[in-house]
Amino acid sequence: MTTKIDVFVDYVCPFCFLVEGAIDELKRDRDVEVTIRPFELRPHPVPTLRPEDDYLPQIWKDAVYPMSERLNVPISLPTISPQPRTEKAFMVLQLAQERGKADAYSEAMFKAFFQDDRNIGDDDVIVNVATSVGLDAGEVEAALHSEDRRARQQADQDYAVNTVGITSVPSFMVNGYLLSGVPSATRLKKTVDDLTVDTAPPRGWLMNTTAPEALVEVMNQAVERCVEHVEAGGLPFVGVVVDDSGIISNFGVNRVRETRDPSAHAEIVAMREVLNDREDLSGTILLATGEPCGLCYRFALDHGIEAVYVAVDRDAVAKWGFDYRTSYPSLGITDELRSAVFHDLPAERGNEPFSRYLQTQNKRGR
Repeated sequence: MTTKIDVFVDYVCPFCFLVEGAIDELKRDRDVEVTIRPFELRPHPVPTLRPEDDYLPQIWKDAVYPMSERLNVPISLPTISPQPRTEKAFMVLQLAQERGKADAYSEAMFKAFFQDDRNIGDDDVIVNVATSVGLDAGEVEAALHSEDRRARQQADQDYAVNTVGITSVPSFMVNGYLLSGVPSATRLKKTVDDLTVDTAPPRGWLMNTTAPEALVEVMNQAVERCVEHVEAGGLPFVGVVVDDSGIISNFGVNRVRETRDPSAHAEIVAMREVLNDREDLSGTILLATGEPCGLCYRFALDHGIEAVYVAVDRDAVAKWGFDYRTSYPSLGITDELRSAVFHDLPAERGNEPFSRYLQTQNKRGR
């Protein structure tokens, strides 16, 4: 049975371009019907980004270029300033979908912006890109000036935001389950497989609306280990790595003192263990009792982790006396990067490691 997948993209998002290879492999290896859906990251009147400001060069250096090199996809930060809006390009996407050319049109639009440095908000550029994949120039011109298509694009944007709950792209809606970030082809295929076996809900780690039972159980185990570690004199942080087969690392704890390695944080200890047997962390998920600091996020993203689930988020952790939120910008962990992988997974005893830690510290201070 064909699985229907909606892929939400914005033509100015480099990660949407970089995930195309995984989508192509999915379409080759599985019986799927993929529909490209529009999502403007910065619709009018939200200001668009400028490449001369600090934000874009930093995120490209820290995340986009390393990913493009890993995937062997040539890509460059466009120089158009400010970056173009994509409403008009999406209005023509409607026409491309009607003519059966949505995939070719979207690929050409990505390449025009990220490889040819063209202003894809300009009418002439849009017409040129559209006709290069076989669309009729007259129909494209009409689409660009159609108030009906503009209203439809606004309705599509509203659907993405208020019905589906899209906050970042790329995002994938697979049989009612939402997957965000830049998943590998392996993870996409596993998602489809899990959702099409006897129409049963997936056992994997894919839902961002309801926490899977398997992940909840692993998080509860991590919290329990964390409490034990605190009672033995350790810090209230534990990290563990999982994939579709289950837990693939030990429950990592902070080893900075023992190893004299300032990077031996609990989460990095767990991830390094997995990296002893593989080149990267694609297809894996990190669970952390407390949201990782900037260093751990940086390590996770640089090695291809697909999602980060936390029992206690960074703001709550700060209230317990561990405020490392300033480490995020210094290591290039922007809100956009964080939101692409972050998932809240509260545990029943999630705060207990921190309360126990404060109790032990207060006792020692007497």
